[in-house]
Amino acid sequence: MRIPAKLKPLLEEGYISNVVQNLKSGKEADVFLVESRGGLCCAKVYKDHTARSFRSHASYEDGRKTGNSRRDRAMRKKSRYGRAVHEQEWHQAEVNALSRLHALGISVPEAHFFLDGVLVMEAVLNKEENVALPLIREEFTPQEAALFHVRLIRECAAMLCEGIIHGDLSPYNILRGAEGPVIIDLPQWVDAAQHTRAREFFLRDVHNVTSFFSTFHPPLSSCRYGEEMWELYTRGELSPRSPLTGEWKDDRTDIEMGDTLFLIRHAEAEEMERRERLAARLEGREDAGEYRN
Repeated sequence: MRIPAKLKPLLEEGYISNVVQNLKSGKEADVFLVESRGGLCCAKVYKDHTARSFRSHASYEDGRKTGNSRRDRAMRKKSRYGRAVHEQEWHQAEVNALSRLHALGISVPEAHFFLDGVLVMEAVLNKEENVALPLIREEFTPQEAALFHVRLIRECAAMLCEGIIHGDLSPYNILRGAEGPVIIDLPQWVDAAQHTRAREFFLRDVHNVTSFFSTFHPPLSSCRYGEEMWELYTRGELSPRSPLTGEWKDDRTDIEMGDTLFLIRHAEAEEMERRERLAARLEGREDAGEYRN
């Protein structure tokens, strides 16, 4: 197994003692199982960004600030320094989100340390004490699907209350841990209060979760938890333990339908009046012709 260059300094300086295996290779990062702090951990080795990846990140970063005006300006200008700052901030965003969410008791891996483009965090294990697999590689009974779905809906609610939306939640980045689902991969998280497309991202996250589990438990397919939670959030009424039904009716639909019918009827009335005026003019012309003849 080839050890990435970014892991070698951590080995030399004793931050990690051994690289056990490569768990995953992706566009953004490679993940390795390592030994650190006397136990198993995961080392996420971020890859250097390309111009393409910078563009793909832009849709998630609306509303994000570094807290440093110079760094924010550099990122907006996309200078060489700005790109370097952008890369650091993108990685740091995941570290910060994991720390915030783990402190709240939300099921994410605990971040241990972040150094030189490598995030070392808790290794998520399953009941057999093997490395947990993503949900997409697991099978569920209807009962298990219902339970996991409820757990994840609650996790989404708790994250939203903290102002964090995953932004790319799917069965590919949720692990089946020993105690239940564990959410991973958060560099693209979205600020619920600041991002202009926050509602869109949140509804997509919840839909992806519901759609996956409905293949094992079809009654879930009719649930509308995303819309229900978002409405409660915008009214300031959502809490991690808010009673949820999964039922939601878009009152705006009735309003929009009423407006549409009004416009149709108004247009029909105008058209009828136009035809009546035209008919009246034609009748007037015929009468005039008969008089002249």
